[in-house]
Amino acid sequence: MGSAHDHGWLLTNAEIDNADTFVEKLNPANKYQYWFQNRWHDMQRRVETIRVKGGNATKLEIAYTVHGVVTDWDLKNGRAFSRKIAGDASRRLSTWAAMIDMGRAHDMKQFEAAVSTLTSTFGVCYGDEKGQIAFWSAGLYPLRAPGVDPRLPTPGTGEFEWTGYAKLQQMPHVVNPKSGVIYSWNSLPMRTWTAGENARYGKTDRQQVDLDLLAQKGGRITQADMLALNREIASTFASTRTGATKPAYFIPYLRAAAQGDARLTELVELMAGWNGLFTDADGDGRYDDPGLVAFEAWLPIAQQALVGSVIGDWWHRIDDYKHIKYRTSLLLRVIEGKDAATPAKFDFLQGRDRDAVLRSTLTTTLAKLRADFGQGPLRGLRQPVYYRYFDPSKKESSRPTAPVDSFFDRGDVELPAAMRGLAPAFVRDNGGDEWVAFMELAKDRREMLSVVDAGGQNLFIDPQGRGNPHLTDQIQRHVDLDLKVIPLDQDSVRAATEATQTLNVPSLPIEAVSRPRSPAPTGGR
Repeated sequence: MGSAHDHGWLLTNAEIDNADTFVEKLNPANKYQYWFQNRWHDMQRRVETIRVKGGNATKLEIAYTVHGVVTDWDLKNGRAFSRKIAGDASRRLSTWAAMIDMGRAHDMKQFEAAVSTLTSTFGVCYGDEKGQIAFWSAGLYPLRAPGVDPRLPTPGTGEFEWTGYAKLQQMPHVVNPKSGVIYSWNSLPMRTWTAGENARYGKTDRQQVDLDLLAQKGGRITQADMLALNREIASTFASTRTGATKPAYFIPYLRAAAQGDARLTELVELMAGWNGLFTDADGDGRYDDPGLVAFEAWLPIAQQALVGSVIGDWWHRIDDYKHIKYRTSLLLRVIEGKDAATPAKFDFLQGRDRDAVLRSTLTTTLAKLRADFGQGPLRGLRQPVYYRYFDPSKKESSRPTAPVDSFFDRGDVELPAAMRGLAPAFVRDNGGDEWVAFMELAKDRREMLSVVDAGGQNLFIDPQGRGNPHLTDQIQRHVDLDLKVIPLDQDSVRAATEATQTLNVPSLPIEAVSRPRSPAPTGGR
């Protein structure tokens, strides 16, 4: 995120498939030779020594082909796998220079010219004091040979090489859209853009939740509206639960399946009443809506019954490591059947009656809720709020009494300050991103608001274990999503300065700075 004299910008993950795995054909007599363009080539190789504190050093051999670093070997079948990346490390200085030029630009045309020189992939959002807004999906995007499926390894023998890179105007972009709004959250730049081997996107993804909330605002959106919208987005936990969604998409099918059974109908209507927000308005440490508990219990049961039971472990192997989880959207496509915008080609039901399977998932969910929460009224179900742990050793002793599997953990931070007693061991999880910022640009007003959670504060501890006085300043502010004003001009920075220190770095001859450690192979590293 940056601000210049009359414009500002925000960079998001572009979700552009800019890397491919190539299958190298190895010489049976020498695994370090590969066949490329009708002859054998020697791999470039080097050995790195990795020192291990308290242990013996270990050596790591690294090999390169024309496509990039070798990531895996299949010697039994005479193959190696290498990774070719468009915006690799050899091109990073171009991106740095492009960002400098983005700040130096004096109009949108100059800004766009700077964006066109980015080599790393970004979604670039732009706005200026004139009220102009724009978006470019930028960075090096490879033009692949005809017939190549980027989801699969590409033959590396030379017939299927990249033919170049797309120009900026060939990439998704928009200037001053009629809606007056540009939305980007590390997502596909446009609905029809291919994801390649990247994450899959569907109807239930977090973006739709945000767009629905945004549509409810209508008309002119003020800074206060944006702050309120951010709180609502945070309370969906969409920043970390990218595969989660609100129940509304599933309710028509669940109602049909529950018809005639009062117990199951009550369960479905509880789900239908939940808006997908994790709220604790009365501050009692438990989320207010019983439909939240019901839907959160049903979702994994349904995923296993309709999809996992058919494809087994692949249900997780293709999805767990991805930031954007596709499983909920796939589940909805299976349930929608022919009603889906893109019906699944594979028959996940395997001849089973859809309503019967859904009815079974509801019965199983009801039994689980009874086992976890007792036999009281379903409308009394309340789940304890989620916590964020900076000292994981305090987790079990600090949790309220509740079923263990009713807790969602976004991942422990292991904050050094917390583990040394200099910061809280845990805080209430507000569901928001670790960094939140707003920037407002107008001829008569320029302001940036921001807050960073404790994860950004963990380096301010000296060798004696003493914390900086401002070590925990933002922790509670982040929990409350209470953003602070960031000075954007030198006078404001000087006025807020508590102390300054000048670091004198000794100068080095240019050749000493730029000399490469070892020759880079064709295609970069």
